[in-house]
Amino acid sequence: MSNSAEQLIYQASLLIDEGELEKACEALEEAIQLSEITPDRKLELVRARTLLGELLLHIGENEKALDLFEAVLAGSEGLDPADIELEVRVAREQLAKAAGLE
Repeated sequence: MSNSAEQLIYQASLLIDEGELEKACEALEEAIQLSEITPDRKLELVRARTLLGELLLHIGENEKALDLFEAVLAGSEGLDPADIELEVRVAREQLAKAAGLE
């Protein structure tokens, strides 16, 4: 039985806590793929991209991370701002830092 995007995001969070960063990246990439093909999973897509972006920054994959944060902002349209407040704030802060605005 395959995992849902939500389960994969949770699994990735646990893997990060355990220091299994490569496995966490894989789980988040799978969550993103699942969310991209499922129209009603936009919230999970934003959350998976944000978490993966933070993880990629941590391991020095800055360009990939910034691409994900840009996708978070672009993909947040139509979602309840209260549901994605943290994700949008993280994306904006990271993009501002990268642009030298902070």
